[in-house]
Amino acid sequence: MISAQINASLAAKGLSLTSCSANPGVVMMMDQYMACAYPTSIYPPGRYSLAF
Repeated sequence: MISAQINASLAAKGLSLTSCSANPGVVMMMDQYMACAYPTSIYPPGRYSLAF
């Protein structure tokens, strides 16, 4: 359930998930969860907070 919400939130922001061990560039923090994505022009490499 939570992973579906995370995937939907990232997809809505135009982000593509990737492995966190693959030097992702974008790290999204959501409460106690973490997801990694490829950087975009809107989300350059860095750490971001995401609310559901």
